[in-house]
Amino acid sequence: MKKPFFSLKEEELIKEQAPKAEALGKFTPALLQLAERKKLFHLSVPKSMGGHEMPVPDQISFYEEASRLDGSFGWTVKLGAGAGLFSAFMDQEFARQIFLDPAAYTAGSGYPAGTAIPTGKGTYLVNGHWKYISGIHHATLFTANCIVQTGTRSTDEPNIRAMAFLPGEIKKLDTWNGYGLKASASHDFIVSDLEIPAERSFVLTPRSKHEGKTLFHYPFMGYAPAAIASSILGMTLSFIDEAEQYSDQSLIFKEEQEQLQKDRMELHKSVSQLWLEYGESLQGSQTGIDRVNVSAKTLTETCRKTAMKIYKLSGMKVLDETSRFNRSWRDLMTASQHTMVL
Repeated sequence: MKKPFFSLKEEELIKEQAPKAEALGKFTPALLQLAERKKLFHLSVPKSMGGHEMPVPDQISFYEEASRLDGSFGWTVKLGAGAGLFSAFMDQEFARQIFLDPAAYTAGSGYPAGTAIPTGKGTYLVNGHWKYISGIHHATLFTANCIVQTGTRSTDEPNIRAMAFLPGEIKKLDTWNGYGLKASASHDFIVSDLEIPAERSFVLTPRSKHEGKTLFHYPFMGYAPAAIASSILGMTLSFIDEAEQYSDQSLIFKEEQEQLQKDRMELHKSVSQLWLEYGESLQGSQTGIDRVNVSAKTLTETCRKTAMKIYKLSGMKVLDETSRFNRSWRDLMTASQHTMVL
């Protein structure tokens, strides 16, 4: 069994800070200091930039552990750590300026909700409105996909490129009123008539320095659903932990926990197999990607069913919004609405 990523003292800190972060609607200074000290937002950043360059199977386990301590904490760290991957695809001089800072956090959106028009002078003129940008208040970089408009009509697939913005270049909107994950601060942002250098645009093709590394070839659709489902599992286990404190019959959850463990093992197996495929040839099968997606959705559905059964058995105890019990429920129900695991 692997050693926990967090010490007992760190676990206590995360749990103690969680209600404060929810009240603030963002991470507390103590949580940000912990993340910086342990470089939690750098799990996917290359070692050459001071990152962990952590294999995907290990990241999946970490997201479960972090989200079991607190939903908003695990969810927000997951998104920032995943976005750290982009450091291997950006202009490397620019990436080093950003990611050598242990507090660097990348927030953004993969949905192409913006446009980028080449100006002909080595820049793009960007406009867009992107939703659900978790960690927006402490982000040091924002990335968002845009459709590149060249003025010519084509029947081909749209040319989509990611654009990187600095904090002073975007406008935050106060739009996150989620039922749960309140401390994730998943607000929207907009960019209006912003001209940025082409060096701050990128596609998901690793720069030459990282071409032979499995982490930077592993497919997004084999990563994101698994990371989301693992985070949801952590929230579910937290909900079970709290429920058992209120119940004199802890064994009523035994069947559900066994099914959760079975589905968890299937997810880890599918991720590990896909990781091995890419480790051998930097390529993998669509079958392997599909298997990860199916196992992620199956695990998420089991989490929902388990939580719903526990909720029905919990009576009035689960309704106190100031309790960890209630917060775990709200975080779980919010996270499980993500389109990738529905």
